[in-house]
Amino acid sequence: SIAEIEIADLQRAIRALRTEKQDIVDRLDCYQYPVLTLPTELVSEIFIHFLPDYPSSPPLRGTRSPNILAAICQKWRYIALSSPLLWRAISLDYAPNAQGQLRMLETWLSRSGQCPLSLQTKKGDCISSEVLTLIFQYKPRWQHVKLMACASDLFSTPIEGPLTPAPGGRP
Repeated sequence: SIAEIEIADLQRAIRALRTEKQDIVDRLDCYQYPVLTLPTELVSEIFIHFLPDYPSSPPLRGTRSPNILAAICQKWRYIALSSPLLWRAISLDYAPNAQGQLRMLETWLSRSGQCPLSLQTKKGDCISSEVLTLIFQYKPRWQHVKLMACASDLFSTPIEGPLTPAPGGRP
């Protein structure tokens, strides 16, 4: 029948396209991308220059976030996630999904290793008491801090001990 002939023709076309696709994939697999041959330390340094100058912080999401670097390829992901300097400056933007923001903040703080921290909120953004409680756990590492919190959240968050500068911070 005509329908069976058309189906057979389409199946041949699909096989030909799959073969062509595999040829392209094989050629790309053989290609050596020069950027992937750079030493890890150099790529990490390039990544640092991709971000705003410290203590300014990159956005948590988007094209200027270190997360975008980790999404390019497996090697870049490894380099980005093992470079604490990429994660040391954090913008605590207001988020309607407080739990999502808290998880992301925990991830950034973990990735920052033992680096001194720069924490800031945007003008007009209030951060939650949960976020305050979390960031106060990292108080010994604070180097640059600019926070805006709602008064009710501030008074419900215990602030213990003096604020002393992080290593390399100013008194």
